[in-house]
Amino acid sequence: MSAAGATAVNSLFFGPVAVEPGMVVLTQGTGSVRCLAIQLASAIGATVISTSSEDSKLEIAKKLGAIYIINYRTYEDWAAEVLRLTDGKGVDHVVEVGGMGTIEQSIRSTKQGGLISLVGFLASSEATDIVPSLIYGGKTARGIFGSRKDMSRRLVQIVEQHGIHPMIGKTVEWPDAKEAFRVSMERSEEGKIVIRVWNSDGQGIIAK
Repeated sequence: MSAAGATAVNSLFFGPVAVEPGMVVLTQGTGSVRCLAIQLASAIGATVISTSSEDSKLEIAKKLGAIYIINYRTYEDWAAEVLRLTDGKGVDHVVEVGGMGTIEQSIRSTKQGGLISLVGFLASSEATDIVPSLIYGGKTARGIFGSRKDMSRRLVQIVEQHGIHPMIGKTVEWPDAKEAFRVSMERSEEGKIVIRVWNSDGQGIIAK
């Protein structure tokens, strides 16, 4: 949880504008970082909008705290739906994981002066020029890479204060560790994929 959780904390609370109660946050999908971003943002009182290509995954997002959900196969122009849900204002913050495939709509979904945290580049697409949209909207795109101890401490603080339990998508035993990495690369599981290691006392320890 520490890597994904600290990355989510970095995205939400350590940028030029930290997420606060009453703000609106947009997340994409139900991978480990996204699930924790939903939980953390909703826990501190932000409104979360989540997108996914599958209704079943959107239901998971709702259970984790998302208030609004958007199936981007139903709404190909999902930025327009985000603007509708926010009365044309846009969101304060986007946790962006698609890269070129989603960045244009993420910028459109963001309010003037808002922030886009670039966490990944999972969706393929043709190159696009995002500079005019950022300049004319006074918007900020911030790359997220790695985390610091203070981010992990903030993660622990929020998790303990709000009793957050991370979403576990799949647990495998140590002899099947390769399976965990295979599933991770396929991005077919929601939440965190973990490996259980047994110590000398026969007690299971979550290792990843």
